[in-house]
Amino acid sequence: MMRLAALVLGAALLVGADKGADQSARALLERTKTTTATYASYGWLYQRDDEGNRTDTWALELHRGELYRGEGVKIRTLVNCRTHVGWLYDIASDTLTRNDEIWAGACGIFSGGQIAAVDLLAPISDRRFGRLDVLRVTDRHNLRYYAIDRRGVIIRSAWAAANGSPAPCIQQEPIAILQNLPADTLFVPDALKHSLVPERYRTAPKTVQPLALSGRRCGD
Repeated sequence: MMRLAALVLGAALLVGADKGADQSARALLERTKTTTATYASYGWLYQRDDEGNRTDTWALELHRGELYRGEGVKIRTLVNCRTHVGWLYDIASDTLTRNDEIWAGACGIFSGGQIAAVDLLAPISDRRFGRLDVLRVTDRHNLRYYAIDRRGVIIRSAWAAANGSPAPCIQQEPIAILQNLPADTLFVPDALKHSLVPERYRTAPKTVQPLALSGRRCGD
């Protein structure tokens, strides 16, 4: 999902070095990076670049145990979140390469970007997903918000410019989060050459929440 937009940024500072995070916030962030939940998360990304140009697209995240697979319109990724061994498939060039740096953006909350603070905000109640804990991560350029379930699965997320500008921004909305995976052999590098996103999950959701907690949606 929106983590796909951060995958190629590379690994940087881990949040363990952040002195602004209290223990509850650290524990919640760690929960997203160590979850062993099994799920297939079909989502929609609303994005604006630095000039405000808007791009909307679908994304898929699959997880089982310590294994993660992400799929977007340009790249597909596979990561072992324990060993940090990763693979990246570039769709346009039909190229599969090993990349052991993408784990920071794939395994839970993106842990790079010179994190300045991690704050636990008030939980929210979601009609489909129940009670969700909310975490705000502040880095040099962004305010990032994550709504997280009890298993450590990121349900919704949003990135906004720290200076208050409406762009750039990214917002991820769930279309469906399922407990069953679409295939048994999807966590091997060669499987990245084939898409696992059905046509019914390639359409934007009908309703979008203003998750940025500022009353503003990235797609607006």
